[in-house]
Amino acid sequence: MTRLSARTDASEASRSEKSDPEQADDASLDSLRIDKWLWAARFFKTRSSAAQAVSGGHIRIADQRIKPSRRLRRGESVRVRRGMQEWEIVVIGLCARRRQAPMARLLYRETKDSLERRTSEEARREQRDAAARSKRGDRHFRRDRRQRRAQSRGAGDGISAQPLSAIDPLLPGTPTDRPAAEEEGFEG
Repeated sequence: MTRLSARTDASEASRSEKSDPEQADDASLDSLRIDKWLWAARFFKTRSSAAQAVSGGHIRIADQRIKPSRRLRRGESVRVRRGMQEWEIVVIGLCARRRQAPMARLLYRETKDSLERRTSEEARREQRDAAARSKRGDRHFRRDRRQRRAQSRGAGDGISAQPLSAIDPLLPGTPTDRPAAEEEGFEG
């Protein structure tokens, strides 16, 4: 075996180890930055938004406010608040790379209390939205007014083919649309 072939074999082996999609958990990691883990677990789309959430106090470990550089370990309890949703999770795995969503869900386990709270809050939000939709059923909105106005003008699709002077006589038309009397002796 020549030196060149040995080097090529070694580089191919290292490439295949790096691109192994079956690894959801990096077994060699014993801790990982919280902002990087939140990004890899798909709680946030970018690592910088995860760091902002941590700095803003939206992420807590054991009910303590933390910094983005805080190292996270397996078994720690994390509270994540993003918008109207809040998760209480236990870290099961650590992964430094962002993976597909099904693999990312393997990195944590949501507590039963958190799951119940989220589902009940979602049901309340749905009821509130349904009530709001039923209340505004008789109200007139801008789009509805435009459609009614267009229908009263004779154009059903909302686009009027009539010149503006025909729709509203107070609007000035083009010089060819005006009567000759207006052009000669009208002083305004």
